Amino acid sequence: MLDPQARALLDLMEKNGIPQVWQQTPTEARQSYRERRFFSQEEPASDVQAMSLSAPGPLGPIPLRAFRPSLAPKDAALAVLVYFHGGGWVIGDLDTHDVLCRQLAREAQAVVVSVDYRMGPEYEFPAAVEDCWAATCWIAEHGSSLGMDSSRLAVGGDSAGGNLAAVISLMAREQAPHPKLAFQLLIYPATEMDAGTESMRANGEGYLLTSRSMQWFVKQYFGDRANSADIKTWRASPLLAASHAGLPPALVLTAGFDPLRDEGRMYADKLSAAGTPAQYVCFERQIHGFVTMSRVIDEAKTAVSLCAKALARAFDAVGVGKWKAVAAACAHAEAKQNRPDHAAKKGDKLNATIGLSDAPERSAIGHFSEVNTIPCNHGGRTGTGTDHKVEAAALGIKPAQPQHANRHAQTQQSEQ
Repeated sequence: MLDPQARALLDLMEKNGIPQVWQQTPTEARQSYRERRFFSQEEPASDVQAMSLSAPGPLGPIPLRAFRPSLAPKDAALAVLVYFHGGGWVIGDLDTHDVLCRQLAREAQAVVVSVDYRMGPEYEFPAAVEDCWAATCWIAEHGSSLGMDSSRLAVGGDSAGGNLAAVISLMAREQAPHPKLAFQLLIYPATEMDAGTESMRANGEGYLLTSRSMQWFVKQYFGDRANSADIKTWRASPLLAASHAGLPPALVLTAGFDPLRDEGRMYADKLSAAGTPAQYVCFERQIHGFVTMSRVIDEAKTAVSLCAKALARAFDAVGVGKWKAVAAACAHAEAKQNRPDHAAKKGDKLNATIGLSDAPERSAIGHFSEVNTIPCNHGGRTGTGTDHKVEAAALGIKPAQPQHANRHAQTQQSEQ
């Protein structure tokens, strides 16, 4: 049975004549998607701080938005989730997933960094992959200067973003040891382009995301290569990778009335079969996209909490392992220093062994209240978030450019 709240939402959209994405231009589809969030999403959490950043990318700065729970200890370096928004590699942005990222940051007590990657049709595959990879590597390298514990680094995303998170996890394995990922959060991910699954046939019409919409998304993402062998490479279809061993532990979440349900389950099975720890949860009565609809679908809140708890457990596991290693190093160093021939300068050598220093470290946590911090704003509805305007140059970080001011101009021009 379809969830009654999901059914009511679908009926309302049909009554109001909401068009499918394939009935619109990319610009129109983006605007429609942005506007719908005011109806389906809760108010953004005001107890989560947000700041705008940018990472260097293949074709210029990649806008990022970082979220940190306000109640987290000021001197704590928090674990970090790099998040890739959904939207078929065509629609969606930092604003459409602002609420979800705040929810995950608050409930997981972690920093969440949302990535505004390039999208089709202006920038075809593999532009999105390249941006997501560049952003992940930048956070891994520079996160510690921004109050993040880069040793506890995860990637995640929903729908197209789940596809990108799976691909980045595969890339990280190939580029080992850096960046080292602790977890992958895959929310109804697209794992194989042009998948002829039973769920695509059974749920391909009448449940928000349709099979025709998926064809439109793939066409925008790949352009003239939509029917080429490129769509079956692992950077496009991670399900088809030669191996799924040695990847970060994963939570794969799907929806029962989603065309992508089966390929999500198949990906979880691939991970498990290869020895990669994977949990699979299907919300049997839900539709694609429900996780961002917490204002109108109660199970969205349940799903977000489930994702946050899985993240927290994964981060805790890495933290325990890290401090066990530190404790072992301390014990080894102390035993060595207690030998007669190492009695001199015992303290100095112990500190050197485990990488400690008497020099006080500059706290990076305060930067969240200093660097391009943006208010808790939901399309004109402003909450109680901070709004500091101190220059980011002090950290050597370029401020993010206005969202999509130039990145999708080609589409707008072509439609005039």
